[in-house]
Amino acid sequence: MSALYLERIRAATNVPAHLVAGAISVDGLLLYDAGQIGHEAFADGNLSWDGHAWIMFGRLIADISLIRTGRSPHAHRALRAFVAREFPPGRGCVIEHHLDALDRGLKYAPQHVLRPPLIAGLANGARLQFSISES
Repeated sequence: MSALYLERIRAATNVPAHLVAGAISVDGLLLYDAGQIGHEAFADGNLSWDGHAWIMFGRLIADISLIRTGRSPHAHRALRAFVAREFPPGRGCVIEHHLDALDRGLKYAPQHVLRPPLIAGLANGARLQFSISES
């Protein structure tokens, strides 16, 4: 979803923004770790990657899927509890300074700045997921 969001941002603005994959911890518990990733991981819209990506605008984080993931019945219980505690109903996107997120118990640790082929692969995977869910 973040790859799609970045595509829209880049199509509509000249704001320098980057798609970043990395580790996310909630209240000290590691929930996601991007590990080693390469083009082959996303070339065909891989739906099984269990990492996490977000957009960075300088020191601002924009994460369009963390809250949605945290509200899923399949989410890790620590993420579900964090989202219920920190984000009121109706809020769907984390947009904040990375230090503000850290103060709330949410730690973003960038591991990779994704290049266009990886961004395209993730966006294609998201599009494929949307088309499957609409069927």
